[in-house]
Amino acid sequence: PLRLVGSEMCKETDIYTTSGNYQLRKKLSDLENELAGYNFIRVHKSCLINYMHVRRFDAVSSEVIMKDGFRIKVGRSYKDTFKKGFVQYRRTM
Repeated sequence: PLRLVGSEMCKETDIYTTSGNYQLRKKLSDLENELAGYNFIRVHKSCLINYMHVRRFDAVSSEVIMKDGFRIKVGRSYKDTFKKGFVQYRRTM
């Protein structure tokens, strides 16, 4: 998956992949736990993304630009963790 968008209030998460979009009846936090160690990071209270599909991070607008051109705002409380993890991920590539 490229990104997962959901809510803690509902148990449905939208999953966006290169081959299509899907809906899963599962909380985003549960998916976050299941995907730990698979290059996924939470960038907003309602969004997880896969580092493998990130083109770049725009520090001025605090947005992640995905390889497909989709832009995702990084929440203030997730920004430092995302930046550190993204730098680390890029070093291993």
